[in-house]
Amino acid sequence: MSDQMSTDPTILEKKDKAQLSAIVAALGGKPSSRDTKASLIAEIQKLSGEELSEDSSDDSEEEVEDSSSEEAPESSNDGVDPANSRHSKGRRGKKIPRSEAGNDPVSDSLAKVSGFLDLRDEGYGFLRVAGFLPSKDDVYVSVKQVRQLELRRGDHLTGEASAPHRNEKNPSFTNIETVNGSRPEDAASRPKFEELTPVSPNQQIVLESDSEGDAVANRIIDLVAPIGKGQRAIVSGPSKSGRTSLIAEMACAVEKNYSEMSVLILAIGVRPEEATYLRSRLSEGEVIASPFDRSIEEHIATAELTLERAKRMAEKGEDVFIIVDSLTDLAKAYMANFISSSRSSAANVELPALEPVRQLLGAAAKLDEAGSVTLVSVLTDSIFGADYPDSMIHSELSRHANSEIVLNESDGSAEPVIDIASSRTSWVEYMLDEDDVEAIGQLRSLVIEADLNAESEEQTGYTQLLELIESKGTNAEVLAHIIKKDSLS
Repeated sequence: MSDQMSTDPTILEKKDKAQLSAIVAALGGKPSSRDTKASLIAEIQKLSGEELSEDSSDDSEEEVEDSSSEEAPESSNDGVDPANSRHSKGRRGKKIPRSEAGNDPVSDSLAKVSGFLDLRDEGYGFLRVAGFLPSKDDVYVSVKQVRQLELRRGDHLTGEASAPHRNEKNPSFTNIETVNGSRPEDAASRPKFEELTPVSPNQQIVLESDSEGDAVANRIIDLVAPIGKGQRAIVSGPSKSGRTSLIAEMACAVEKNYSEMSVLILAIGVRPEEATYLRSRLSEGEVIASPFDRSIEEHIATAELTLERAKRMAEKGEDVFIIVDSLTDLAKAYMANFISSSRSSAANVELPALEPVRQLLGAAAKLDEAGSVTLVSVLTDSIFGADYPDSMIHSELSRHANSEIVLNESDGSAEPVIDIASSRTSWVEYMLDEDDVEAIGQLRSLVIEADLNAESEEQTGYTQLLELIESKGTNAEVLAHIIKKDSLS
């Protein structure tokens, strides 16, 4: 038999569908436009009285598997998304069992899994099992599961997952056991963060403690710019002004004084050694880091999932304290992402690119019916000669804060130098009693007056305030001294 009519599988595999259909017709068969190459080869073998070889059968199975793979959406891990159905579909529309299609699971066993849900715009999601960043072990969560349980981004899920099938890259969630520590069926009835009532911070988060080595900076913050639950605070200052050490001291104080409060440090664009330093300072809190050498997409994804997680916790009535270091770097990541996706010039991205950052800042709230999210963000201050876009970012975002802690350039001391005159908190009367509010205002005036009359560095208002704090065991004693003597000395 010639090559044109040969039934050798090796030769037949090299022919296209039109040639194979012609051979079937020549042998008395009736080819269909819906036939695949594999089915045409099988028909030629049948009509010629020969059996399909084992090699050809393997090729047929591979084609069915490839067809199923092409139908699946892409996953977050640049691979095949397990959203495909539990049966692969052949070209004829018939459901072919996985065992026949070469698509059987790698393992039938179920594994216990837990992590944070990261949803996609298409409705499905992935359970991040290694923190807040994508990993190869992330578990696929189907659209049906998301809709049935009304799951939300940032939910903490536990349950069982099945191993991925051969044309899939991620395990699949088969049984969701808990949603944020509660029964899955209770998830639909929980309140929505956006529908709860935000109120002014009315409960102070006291940073002062009675232990030895209590940071002086924490005591000064309590005196001039107190922070309450649900505060939206920013820490402004130049580089090398002690911002990192300040936020570390603040996080440690919250851990020590409020064991029931969750402490998170979101480190975006930091040096890896800074993330290590922050982790070394915390005992129970968590540092979620995306260092400067990671992609802008990772910076954005990490920040958004962290803030969504905080919202889910607040919906349950929990209090969360988040420090973002730095908000300037996060805003730059959004700007770069906007420019690359819209092909806009840097001069045209200010307002639209910063809109997602403003939405993240909106996560800071004291909820009347639930918990709170307190957000302390580090910004590069424009008054310290910051270049564009740092100055623009500070100008746009600082006006949304209701508390600001301003740091001056370091004077060489280990402690950050807080600008008493510029640091303040709005509506402080909601969280402090009238006498303390009056005493804080009086203290600020005394520091400013002393600065104006200072004849040397040793006589500045800030230096006198440090001496007063060191001489008094508590801030209550400092305020009592101010009220009684109307003096820093």
